[in-house]
Amino acid sequence: MPIAPLVRVARLDGPFVYLAVENARAFKVGQILRVYADGKGQAKAAIDLTITEIDGTNVQALFDRTKLANIVAVGDYVEPLHLPK
Repeated sequence: MPIAPLVRVARLDGPFVYLAVENARAFKVGQILRVYADGKGQAKAAIDLTITEIDGTNVQALFDRTKLANIVAVGDYVEPLHLPK
């Protein structure tokens, strides 16, 4: 089983999250990711993200800001859940 790449939230802009990734080619538009820890590595309530755009080394994802529990912060850790078919 391949090891998932380490991903962190680099920037927020409205409902969009921009991720710091080493290899954007490891991701696909439509892929679901999950925020699982804050910037200090402490577990937090899971927040699902959906990749909407990949441009070079930049990965943009969308999250649901209407849910009060969905608080994403710069530095949060993110893990991939699955690749779209």
